[in-house]
Amino acid sequence: ETLSLLEDGMNIAEVGVGSGAISLSLLKATDKVISIVGVDICEKALDVAEINAFRFERLFKQGQKFSLIKSDRLSLVEGPFDAIISNPPYIKKRADCDSVHAKVLEFEPSVALFIDDDEYDLWFTNFFKDVYNKLTDNGFFLMEGHERHLSDQANLLKVCDFKDVKI
Repeated sequence: ETLSLLEDGMNIAEVGVGSGAISLSLLKATDKVISIVGVDICEKALDVAEINAFRFERLFKQGQKFSLIKSDRLSLVEGPFDAIISNPPYIKKRADCDSVHAKVLEFEPSVALFIDDDEYDLWFTNFFKDVYNKLTDNGFFLMEGHERHLSDQANLLKVCDFKDVKI
């Protein structure tokens, strides 16, 4: 979906960049001149993303840029952005733990997966407000979420003034 919406000159943020797989794949798959800022709270994830960016930098088209920032969501990131994409932690630590495959638990850091059940809605409300405030007027936001919570998150996005919310 993101790839189909890219235009030359776009400034993009990926929140929860992890290894950089999504951002680096976008850069490799498009001829558009775009800049992506990868954001993550986890230093180890940023280290992996930096290594991956170094390995794949030769595949970037001229003028494409990729940078990394350590931040909790977008708190330390300056906007505005034409697009914000995210694969945030979206699993409730207690309520959804039964739906997580053992291999995911084995290989993914907990901070990339889980939010405490009691903080879940507030976490996303704050995140969505921050995203809204850092998007350009015609910007878009795409996010992966947990199937049990998508309807509630769609409602939260509307409360935060997002228009044209789709699941």
